[in-house]
Amino acid sequence: MPQSLKKLLALEIAHRIDAMRTCRKRALRGEDAESLHNLRVALRRLRSLTRPLQPLLTPRIRRIERRLKRLVQDTNALRDAEVHQQWLSRLAPDLPPPSPRRKDAARLRRALKSGRLKRDLNLLRERLPRQLAKTPKFALTRLLAGGCDAAQIELAHALSRSGFDDAVPQDLHNSRLLTKRVRYQAESYAVLLGDSRLALLATPCRELQDALGDLRDLEACAASLPQAEQKRAAARIRQARAECRERARLAWQDMHDRLAPTPLED
Repeated sequence: MPQSLKKLLALEIAHRIDAMRTCRKRALRGEDAESLHNLRVALRRLRSLTRPLQPLLTPRIRRIERRLKRLVQDTNALRDAEVHQQWLSRLAPDLPPPSPRRKDAARLRRALKSGRLKRDLNLLRERLPRQLAKTPKFALTRLLAGGCDAAQIELAHALSRSGFDDAVPQDLHNSRLLTKRVRYQAESYAVLLGDSRLALLATPCRELQDALGDLRDLEACAASLPQAEQKRAAARIRQARAECRERARLAWQDMHDRLAPTPLED
């Protein structure tokens, strides 16, 4: 067990909050095409980092957690429009790119500019290390390891519930969300906990997350095309769908094989 776990975790939390602040500023300024994506990643990484700490969080910090979750939801429509445009340029390059709805952009801008968000991030940076300092080192290590194990078991059950080819869209979506959680926890906690097995999950999780995300975005884009354009782009859609499904199938099976022993042994 790392002797400086509390200190390292406090530094990691501070780093994630600072990254969130930077991404917030860049998203408000619209500095580059990836600013919105980077904001979403920073939010999810911060929330994944604090998720195993839930039993330690005060009611006030839990309310902040819920507000951060709503902020992620506020970014969904704009990010979907960005990804839709990328797929549209591949499937139907003659169609004009879609424009994000102004009300979605305005709602997100209000949320990012709010004084409450600034106060929430400041409070997290100040209060979370205090909560860690009050927790015995052994109890903290056990809590973090247990939280990471629980996320892996939940993902293993989701992947085992049905094979990839039999999974319905909601199953694929839920598996993708769980994969994100395991990935971000692996990237944050493997080093802090000295867990080599957890570290090995980061790359396959990223591959499964990307493959399932591409498949979801492709299907949404294809379904939104006008019927005439769907017919003209039918060959491109079939080829892209086959490529996405094969990547996702292989990544799904790989992750299933890596995690299957955990629930079986339990």
